[in-house]
Amino acid sequence: MVIVESHGDTPHPPLSGHFPVVGSRPTQVRRSCLTSTAASAITSGIAAPITVFGIGGQASAGRVSDTAASGTNTSSTTKYEVSSAGADVQNRHRRLRGLQKCRQAGQSSRHALGESTVEGMGEFRTIAVKGANLGFAATGTGPPVLLIPGGGGCSDYLAPVAQQLSGFRVYRVEPRGCGRSDHDGRYDLETTLDDFDALLDQFGLERWVVGGHSHGAFLALAYALRRPDRTRAVLYLAGTGIQNDRSWHAAYDNDRSAGHDREVPPGTYTWNAECSAVANADYKEYVPRSTLWYDIAHLPIPLRAVHGGLDIRPVWPVEQLVAAAPDAKLRMIPGAPHDFWYTHPQQLGSILRQELEELRPGERA
Repeated sequence: MVIVESHGDTPHPPLSGHFPVVGSRPTQVRRSCLTSTAASAITSGIAAPITVFGIGGQASAGRVSDTAASGTNTSSTTKYEVSSAGADVQNRHRRLRGLQKCRQAGQSSRHALGESTVEGMGEFRTIAVKGANLGFAATGTGPPVLLIPGGGGCSDYLAPVAQQLSGFRVYRVEPRGCGRSDHDGRYDLETTLDDFDALLDQFGLERWVVGGHSHGAFLALAYALRRPDRTRAVLYLAGTGIQNDRSWHAAYDNDRSAGHDREVPPGTYTWNAECSAVANADYKEYVPRSTLWYDIAHLPIPLRAVHGGLDIRPVWPVEQLVAAAPDAKLRMIPGAPHDFWYTHPQQLGSILRQELEELRPGERA
């Protein structure tokens, strides 16, 4: 299911001008096929429900054709890309103008190593796991949630996201090579996933919601596919899907080289280039796995994705992922960049709390 939010925060801090908002004009749904790899892996019994909301949360009509207009099931080998009505070039120019304004947001929100500027976000500590010390902070009470930063190789920067998850026990963890964790050279995917499993034991937990941002979203999904028995749900925040597509990289690289990616405030995180290189290499080895899309199509736990409408990372691979997984939903935040908690914190928090509450009604321990 793909939901385009029709309500939103006033960008915070306030910006001059306005964000372009997908849904402020009549929306249309454009159909294109999944890659043959993804399509062939999905079993015939799985469908991908798509609901498109315009202004006021009403389902779009008129120009929307087929079953998508009513929000009913569509073919599992089809994805839907939501855009404002009009020429694609106009949409692109509008998006880039919004990104330029978006880059000015969030300059007062900083999370430096060794301190937290978000009240109540807890102090970082280290915990011994499988021969290494890993940095983490734990805040809140309630069902446990793991948050993983992106990069790879980035230290924690997700305190503002944790702040939105009231009613949950949130563990913000830095993988090996990141931030305060040991930089021991063991940055491969298998070791990282082993560490998450060991952390669960160290914290005395049986299962948790596993969430991540950007590359951290991939790590969350990889862990869920490996240990669905220990994962309640996946929070897939601004991920890039499961792909190594040249056209995707070209679109991303062009926008980034043109300066259209919103820069986070200085000091938000540190980055380990060696760790990042290993993470990217392991990701590229993971993508071509012969059973990967079959495993995604049989993922026995919910997957909830959130993506910003102004993120320069094309969203279609996330749409593919949501179409393939049996219990998945994509929430689009119009006007939001890659790190949407700076510009749309309240809307992000509302989405996350709503999705988590719906997945586990009445569970508070």
